[in-house]
Amino acid sequence: MANEEHLARLMKGVESWNAWVRVNYKVRPDLRDADLSKANLFGADLNEANLKGATLIDTNLSKADLGKADLSGADLSGADLILTSLSYANFNKATLNKATLIEANLIRSNFSGATLIKVNLDGASLIEARLIDTNLSGANLTKAKLIDANLSGANLSGANLTATNFSGAYLKGTNLSGADLTDANLSGAYLKGANLSNALLIASQLSRSNLTHAILTGACIQDWNINSETQLNDVTCEYVYLKAEWSPQQERSLLTNRRPSDPNRIFAPGEFAKLFQKALETVDLIFVDGIDWKAFFQSFQELRSQYDDDNLSIQAIEKKSGGTFVIRLEVSPEADKGTIERHAKELYERDRQLLEAEYRAELHAKDREIESYKRESTNMMEIAKLLASKPITVEAKAVAESQSNSDTFNTDLRGANVANFANKVQDNARQQANQNIYTSSEKQSLAEAAAEIQKLLKQLEQTNPTATEAEQKAFVTAAIPATIRQRAVGALQAGGETAIAEFLDNPYVNVAVAIVKGWREAGE
Repeated sequence: MANEEHLARLMKGVESWNAWVRVNYKVRPDLRDADLSKANLFGADLNEANLKGATLIDTNLSKADLGKADLSGADLSGADLILTSLSYANFNKATLNKATLIEANLIRSNFSGATLIKVNLDGASLIEARLIDTNLSGANLTKAKLIDANLSGANLSGANLTATNFSGAYLKGTNLSGADLTDANLSGAYLKGANLSNALLIASQLSRSNLTHAILTGACIQDWNINSETQLNDVTCEYVYLKAEWSPQQERSLLTNRRPSDPNRIFAPGEFAKLFQKALETVDLIFVDGIDWKAFFQSFQELRSQYDDDNLSIQAIEKKSGGTFVIRLEVSPEADKGTIERHAKELYERDRQLLEAEYRAELHAKDREIESYKRESTNMMEIAKLLASKPITVEAKAVAESQSNSDTFNTDLRGANVANFANKVQDNARQQANQNIYTSSEKQSLAEAAAEIQKLLKQLEQTNPTATEAEQKAFVTAAIPATIRQRAVGALQAGGETAIAEFLDNPYVNVAVAIVKGWREAGE
């Protein structure tokens, strides 16, 4: 129980209290289990005070001195601790839900086992603080300093950790799932067994999310988000997990999909960074609320024509959780990535709005029917799943087709320059010769292009069998860079449409030739 004299003096007001403390500086204030809810203790001198088990709900402690105070088991929910001095304070198993500790001094304070759900620690100093098994889910630690802090087993899921300094922090087994670590400094951090599922480690153009010298062995990186500015230099990592599944029976997450897959193998030095570091020659377009594929392909064609010198092409499409898509564009190293990203989003939004206007006109502005129409459009999600399975880098490609009036006889003449096609007619047979003269390099380009386009069409047929010819053309065109399309068009012009029939299966001839002819008409 609290010392009644001490409690009575404090209730007289902060000015009177501070004057008494200055005279009785050797006395340690005893306020154990005191109910100080909603009290105004702004600027109070509570240095080394015993506040164990005290109730401080919604209490104003802004700019107070609580250095070395014992607040273990205390309830500070909603308390105002802005600019408060709390260095060396003991918050063991205390509750600080929704408390405000903006720019508070928490150096070497102890929060072990404490609950700080949705607490605001913006700009707070937690250097060498102990947050072992602390619950900080949904907390705001923007620009907080956690240098050399111990957060072993802490729960930081969903926390805002933007620009937080974790350099040298001990984060073994820490739950950082869904946390926003944009521009965070994790250099030298010990992250063994940490959960980084869905964590956002994107770096802005102003600074970089830094994992240099961090230890990531055994961490879970399911759906984590990094970009080319995220530094993975000299990361120490023997293995990671790509998936975490909650087990109700064991009441914990089970980590699966180990990389390397062989349990007897570990990453060689530098292998982790090479495997997971994003290429510098990329621009990531992030669509959080889904994507209208028709609008995207339409806007992408215009974007590519405007940035022809930057060799824009789609490297990969990744589907994230919650309907988010990341379309990774490959660009030249000299390209202005920020301008390209901004322009791509502007063109997409413009085309999306134009298409939506068309939807409304066609469906008589009925909102319910608009949503139905748009859902049909987004059936091309399967295209994203297909492209997300592997980065698309395509060598020289082209297509061809041959048709006959009735039965077709295929002749393998890949060693000759003259192709004789025998067409059998009902009453009689006639033979015609069609001479195709083109170089061996053009023929190779034609064969390779035909094979690649046919492969893409087959894959699209498996994932989206109802795709229209326009969608097929858009899909293949988006996957093949401009330089490759130009070589395919040149080879087709040299050899003629019938020359490429030998490289294609009959069901894909018409659409393949139409695609390459479309490139030619578009001036590719």
